[in-house]
Amino acid sequence: MTQIGFYRVALAKEIGWVFSMKELCMSGSRLLWQAGLALGWMLAVVIHGVSGNAAETSARLPVESFFKRAEVDEARLSPDGKFLAFLVGNDKVFNVAVLEIATGEARQLTNFDHYDAYDIHWATNTRLIFDIAEGRYRLGGVIAVDRDGKHLRELYTPAKDPRFRQAEVFDARADKDGWILMLTRGRDTVSNLWDVSKMNVRDGSLRLVERNRGQTVEWLTDDSGVVRIAVDLDGTKIIVRHRAVGAEKWETIKSFDALKDSFSPLGFEADGITLLVKASRKGDTLGLHRFNLATREFGEALVEHDKWDVGGVYWPNGSPQVVGAFYEADVPRNVWFDVAAASRQERINRLRPGVINRVLSESLGGKKVLVYSYGDRQPGAYYLFDADAGTLVLLTPSYPSLQGGVFSAMRPITVTARDGVKLSGYLTLPVDSSGKNLPFVMLPHGGPWARDRWGFDPEVQFLASRGYAVLQINFRGSTGYGGAFLSAGFGQWGLKMQDDVTDSVKWAIAEGYADPRRVAIFGASYGGFAALAGLAFTPEIYRCGISYVGVTDVALLINSRPNHAWVFEELDQALTGNPSKERAKLDAVSPLLNADKIRAPVLLAYGAKDERVNVSHGKRLAAKLKSQGTPVELIVKEEEGHGFRVLKNQVEFYTRVEKFLAKHMADDPGHPAKTDASGAKK
Repeated sequence: MTQIGFYRVALAKEIGWVFSMKELCMSGSRLLWQAGLALGWMLAVVIHGVSGNAAETSARLPVESFFKRAEVDEARLSPDGKFLAFLVGNDKVFNVAVLEIATGEARQLTNFDHYDAYDIHWATNTRLIFDIAEGRYRLGGVIAVDRDGKHLRELYTPAKDPRFRQAEVFDARADKDGWILMLTRGRDTVSNLWDVSKMNVRDGSLRLVERNRGQTVEWLTDDSGVVRIAVDLDGTKIIVRHRAVGAEKWETIKSFDALKDSFSPLGFEADGITLLVKASRKGDTLGLHRFNLATREFGEALVEHDKWDVGGVYWPNGSPQVVGAFYEADVPRNVWFDVAAASRQERINRLRPGVINRVLSESLGGKKVLVYSYGDRQPGAYYLFDADAGTLVLLTPSYPSLQGGVFSAMRPITVTARDGVKLSGYLTLPVDSSGKNLPFVMLPHGGPWARDRWGFDPEVQFLASRGYAVLQINFRGSTGYGGAFLSAGFGQWGLKMQDDVTDSVKWAIAEGYADPRRVAIFGASYGGFAALAGLAFTPEIYRCGISYVGVTDVALLINSRPNHAWVFEELDQALTGNPSKERAKLDAVSPLLNADKIRAPVLLAYGAKDERVNVSHGKRLAAKLKSQGTPVELIVKEEEGHGFRVLKNQVEFYTRVEKFLAKHMADDPGHPAKTDASGAKK
């Protein structure tokens, strides 16, 4: 029943290996910004949608088209449903804009030319707040502006208040006096754990509400915006504490070993004593349950599935009553508890069938609903559903540069590993291909405590557009499939998790999808480790490999972690490995220490500012490979961190990927890396 509870959230935020192009690192740089307003900006893309910017209507779009940032992102419906706030971007920056739905009038509220607006929220129906970032790295500043563009104000920057070194929005719902909740880090705080403070959205006044005891990795508020839950991490032990309304004392309501159990609070219901939690009760998977804080007993199970964990829940704006949930099955699936919400979803699905229509937010009363619609072959687009009129109107696609492209289907598949464990994944074949004997890319995900999901994946579609079949496998240790499957990956870097990757490639060969002479492996972060481990320990399978910000040595990873991540150290080592106690085991699966086994060409890419996977991982391996004559290419970008965020760097990297694969995956019958259908070397 292991689910490692809140650790999955906290680890991803603070020190985890989950690879995401949207994850933002922290910086203490002073915030500089322009207050110029481009009033009356014509946002035709939002009002009318886009017919297509792509110059090509075939599957082979330019590299840049796949990796450009969304031109419209983070759309947020105002509480009254009359306005839509969103980020509008170009290749350099995101700015804040607002659309008045009734009139179609759009207004750009900020005019940054170097810094990004990020993480926008409606504090009230008239006031917006947002964070600020540089090159997608959050700077710790908070800005507020009225929806008409007036009263643009820098509420907080690290240089503004000597008590705090960082702040970001926690609960954006302003009380009657204009106070919202912030997560803050004091200048005297050693770790990167958050305190809770209050900030006034008019003048930026900031005052401490809850000081972190040095172990709290998560806070939770009730429907009134009062901090009522604190989740602490002590070694591998999770302690969930609760404080009743009006009380001063915190009481422990749950304490458990994060490696063996799970209890993840999500929010309060209207009565203030019923907590919604994700937990394993009857079976192995995470279900959605009610938990009574007064009796400390579980009540009704709202969602349970024998194969998949529940993902998240739906709370209408301004309401404490949960109306539905979803879980990531082979494709995402909704479960509705509310009859009206279920009926509304059916109406939306009838208007836009064959895709996933996810409700993002709604007005008070639910008359206006913001919907994000996407599919495996359809990049996301925002729609507005009018419940009274029964209409679903396109507001804008997120990625106009991808309009007009022809994309490949992502097919859910199941692979049986060598020990009988069932593995779920996705196979994507090039458009108009025969589907057989194709050049093939194995694409293991990062994390590793994460998973691949069904939907539009620009990286997968890019590879498929270049003629490659792509396989993504949720190897043991992936999330979403229950506790036993997750815990089966603990301590299995380079071992059973790697066997799952290998067995999946052999499955693709046996099924005839993959040409056994032309198989590559490509991964990022943990996926980069898996790619290098594949090249080192199963060299007969792979023609070449690509490691993007990839781990080359587990001991190096753990020993080079930032000092502020100490609170996660014991749990981290329990999941991955302890360099002082298990050094021989970790060394045996280290691609860096087994570089002499790597003979296939390798492409490496790293960011010099990466705090998660230090650039020394790539530099040390590149030096070893070069010295022994193994073909290796190394890309290092000085301004980048854990994943490239600057478009020119992304375009350069994926252009190099395209050329690298084309060079080393060419159809060469005489290539020595030949395998039979089982994957065994001939």
